[in-house]
Amino acid sequence: MNKKFNTETEHTIKTGWKIFLCLFAGAIAAGGVYLIGLGVTGKNEWILLIVGIALTLFGVIVYLDIRATKIIISQYGIVRKGIFSRKELLITDIEGYGMKLGKLYLKPKSELGKKAIYLNDVPYFTNPGGISDWLMMNCKNLDAGQHHASANEVFNDSSLGNSSDEVLIALKKAKRLCSWLNYTGAAICIWVFVYPRPYDYAILTGIIYPLLMVVVFFLKRDTIILDSKRRNESSVKPSLYPSLSTALFMPLVGLSVRAFVDYKLVHLGDVFLPALIMIIILGVVFYSILTGAKEKIRSSTSTRVYATIFVIAYSFIVPVIVNCNFDSGEPKVYPAKIISQAIYENPKPIIYNLTLTKWGPSEGGDIEVSKSLYEQVKKGDTVHVIVKPGLFKMPWFYIAR
Repeated sequence: MNKKFNTETEHTIKTGWKIFLCLFAGAIAAGGVYLIGLGVTGKNEWILLIVGIALTLFGVIVYLDIRATKIIISQYGIVRKGIFSRKELLITDIEGYGMKLGKLYLKPKSELGKKAIYLNDVPYFTNPGGISDWLMMNCKNLDAGQHHASANEVFNDSSLGNSSDEVLIALKKAKRLCSWLNYTGAAICIWVFVYPRPYDYAILTGIIYPLLMVVVFFLKRDTIILDSKRRNESSVKPSLYPSLSTALFMPLVGLSVRAFVDYKLVHLGDVFLPALIMIIILGVVFYSILTGAKEKIRSSTSTRVYATIFVIAYSFIVPVIVNCNFDSGEPKVYPAKIISQAIYENPKPIIYNLTLTKWGPSEGGDIEVSKSLYEQVKKGDTVHVIVKPGLFKMPWFYIAR
């Protein structure tokens, strides 16, 4: 019996991370509720309703799971608990630990038919060193040979240095750089998503920052990747190179919310031509970056997939925001009568809705307006629909008294 683990110890998520994750889950749920409100009050807004419901459920589940998640270890075995799951393995039932799809896991003996226990998030739990000690003392390392091969690949990479010390220093600097950039990307997402004030600065930061990350990826393409694992023809294994994916994608999450909530195009199909142009431009940029990179980056399927997703998402989201927010064109004003009014108090936030007659190029219908405008008008009044041409010739509109 291992005397060091002769009592049961319980490990929960660290307090700092728990607070951060709970706030993040709350922000996601609040955004979902807001989108549900928009979907309920408008016509043909079913996409917002579906996305809102999904985000709300996701935020609530994440919050509850954060509260319930714990790892329990003893001289007998290990238990991993969550809100919907409980996985347990006795030490005698564990074949060993290793990496699978970039995640640390405990592999049960094949004849038992039990599921593996994943422990890739151990650093975020209280006393992670105790969990690591338990693993090394009680379980076999199944990936010792593979990790050795990965380490050899890195240490033989001449682009990082001519000696092992130089390679280690270069990797530490790259990981430190990626950490700061990823944290900054997450902070920009929260700024743009939750409280975009001053608005223009928040939007510009969200637009420019991912492009700066593309520049960083170009400059550091032999050291930095876009995912935490590498795929080749025979295996998927964790990479010792740092990832820039959070810094690249998180600002887009905030921008996507602003594009859906803040602006309304007269014709949604207008976005396809600007998006296609941007896809071609960014596609050429990433193709050039990957073509000029070393084989370890060119052969990474995940890097190509992540680059493709970024190019498509950025190309559809950013043109809408730039087209509307930075439009200085002459507006056209169309009168429209109010057919009915409605206030939707549940779900929160409160939605103020006007149903309008046909105006300009639109057949009319339900339009969400501000509280101040709603309180100034009544059924039968005439309001003005302001249609602007758009910086990229994609007409958009808003309502005024």
